Amino acid sequence: MKAPKLFELLGRLSLIKNSNGIITIQTENKKSAVLDKIKITDGTKLKITILPTGDARIDILNGVEVGKAIIWFTLNYIRVFRVTGNILFDYDLDHSHITMNVQKDMLF
Repeated sequence: MKAPKLFELLGRLSLIKNSNGIITIQTENKKSAVLDKIKITDGTKLKITILPTGDARIDILNGVEVGKAIIWFTLNYIRVFRVTGNILFDYDLDHSHITMNVQKDMLF
């Protein structure tokens, strides 16, 4: 199976609800769900917008952090590039960026 850790993370999400374009994610037993360097907490809220280019932007309203061990930064938004399969992560107060490729860097 490709991306077993991704499917394991999805299994820890107990409810995904869309209300007026705002998606709320609840986690199993209200515990944070962690996939590599991304942490989703119970009650996360986000909004997905499809851009004119066909890319997608996921604005994180609350509840998602990036990092590892004891150092975590607030994730502001994710941009998914349709043509390349790249994902840009915008995080922290200074809007730092990192770009990863879904196929090469994330499907493990």
